[in-house]
Amino acid sequence: MVHLYGIWRLLLAFPESDLAVVIDVGEHLANDANRDIYARLYEVVGMTPPDEPRTKPACCDDADRPPAASDLVDDLIDAYRALSRHRRPRRHR
Repeated sequence: MVHLYGIWRLLLAFPESDLAVVIDVGEHLANDANRDIYARLYEVVGMTPPDEPRTKPACCDDADRPPAASDLVDDLIDAYRALSRHRRPRRHR
C-alpha cells in the first residue's frame, strides 16, 4: 500500500521480486464501505475486516526486495477483475 495524496491509496503486489503490479487505486473511506479501497480488498480476498486497526507489516522494512508471490498476485488480479465486472453496469450497444 502506498499513500498517494490525502485519502488516496495505491495497492501494489509483487509477482516477482523486481516487478510491481498495481492492484487498485482508490480512496480510504472508512465511513463508506461501498467505495473504500480496503473494503474492496477484504471483499476480494473473502475476509471480514478486523475490528482492530490495521498495522503495517514488517515484511519489507529490512528487506532489500519485497516478498514475491506470483500465484497470489494472479489470484488477486483475477478476483479484482471479477469484482469489477460484477459492480460495473453493462452498457448496451
